[in-house]
Amino acid sequence: MAASIIAGLLALVIVLPTAVTLIDGATNADGTWWPSAGGRRALGLTLAYAAGIALLATLLAWAPARVMARWPAAATALACVPALLPPYLAYAGWTLWRAPGTWLGDAVFRLSADPAWAWLPMAVGRACAVLGLACWAWPLAAAVLSRSMRWRLGSLDEQLAMDGASPVRALAARLRVLRGSMLAAFGLVLVVMLGSAVPLHVAQVETFALRIWLELDQTGPAGSAGIWLSGWPLWLPAMAAGVLLARFASRALSLNDEPPPCAVRAGPWAFFAAGLVWALSALVPLGLFAAELFDGGIANGVQIMQRFIASADQELRGALLLAMVMVVLGTALGAASGALASDARFSPALRWLLGLVLAVSAAGAMAPGVLVGSSLSQLGTAVAGWGWTGFSDGPWLTLAAMIARWSVVPIGAGVLLAASEPGALAALRRLDAGSSLNGFARGWLVPHTWPLLAIGGLFAVLGLHEIEAAVQVASPGWPSLPRKLLNMLHFARDDDLSAAVVLIETPTLVLVVLLTLVIGWRSRR
Repeated sequence: MAASIIAGLLALVIVLPTAVTLIDGATNADGTWWPSAGGRRALGLTLAYAAGIALLATLLAWAPARVMARWPAAATALACVPALLPPYLAYAGWTLWRAPGTWLGDAVFRLSADPAWAWLPMAVGRACAVLGLACWAWPLAAAVLSRSMRWRLGSLDEQLAMDGASPVRALAARLRVLRGSMLAAFGLVLVVMLGSAVPLHVAQVETFALRIWLELDQTGPAGSAGIWLSGWPLWLPAMAAGVLLARFASRALSLNDEPPPCAVRAGPWAFFAAGLVWALSALVPLGLFAAELFDGGIANGVQIMQRFIASADQELRGALLLAMVMVVLGTALGAASGALASDARFSPALRWLLGLVLAVSAAGAMAPGVLVGSSLSQLGTAVAGWGWTGFSDGPWLTLAAMIARWSVVPIGAGVLLAASEPGALAALRRLDAGSSLNGFARGWLVPHTWPLLAIGGLFAVLGLHEIEAAVQVASPGWPSLPRKLLNMLHFARDDDLSAAVVLIETPTLVLVVLLTLVIGWRSRR
């Protein structure tokens, strides 16, 4: 039953749209599967920026990963917070430092008055985009590094301490041991960044994803399949990465209870550096927006917020409705994936099915959002041609896009909850209660009620932050909060954007911190 729920949902929002688009593109693309000269240049630029972001994110992840390896539950939960906030948050916050009237903004303005320095404003904006995306993506790299540190650095730290190794020698030894994991962390962030269009789009970087986005807007539904097909340099690596992640997750469901790893040393410098990285990724951008909003006084800031609420009333109501639906869906997906993963520990066939589910959902998350939204829009057009126009109107396609992009979060969290159960306990529960739904509910579902509800909340938060796919599928008559936020980012409407961030992201940050702590603590009890 659990497998049917998950497989049916993913088939509807990911597999079927992709199949329809691929078939249409292959039959009507007229050779457009190969990028043009301008597309190849944009692809090269994309690889360069993605590699730079991945390198910076991996470096930023080193200290947080050390802390996560020392205290896996709570530290990992808190480290996830920046990745659960919108990718544009850090970028948009950092750019406020170069606004007119600030020290950096005035310095850039004075220097750029010289024709020799005319390139400086654009370079500063792009540097903010790279830094902002690295601040968003480092938790992905930290998750990979921390697991490897937990199993490889414990004994090495003890040996280095006994030998009295210098800090430089100790760092070199750790880098040698973790070089494979660092390469894996770099590769994971690289694949995710290949499809990033926001905020690199706002920083006027002509990435391959942005070029596809512009071509989709100019061509319309008639040529979208061919453009989607020509984006294979972006979605093919996402599919391959999804398969690799699925194989890794499937191996975590072993019934063999491995001995605990040695404790990893994490000194005061690691805690300080990890806290600094976390603050620069989440707290500082929010603080900059709050300072911008209330720069003219509290009364003026309140007035700006009231004006934003009045102008975005319909968009906020629509977002609240979608959030309520996504909480229910996310909780159900987490429970269903946990049930599937729990049974998969005893069945090779179910492990294979679970790997397929994880691969599909992970590919949907790592593929470019514009392509995911385009394929769903193509499906909506096809369904309308079959006589059912309701699927492409209103919030249905928007909800489908959010599920396609972020279903990997509740599915993966459910698998992690099941994998956290010791193998002997899982076998005992299965022997005592069987594999029935009632037995699973009493033995596993009830003890994990709060983490499952937290998973649903995180799923809703991520879905509401989705811009690229949501903009592609939003029908003209449906009030779209992502489209409104994109317009504010694109036209640098700092007052409205500051009001939106303070009103939406401040409570979101508090909620995400609480929810991730609930998952981190309760899942390890």
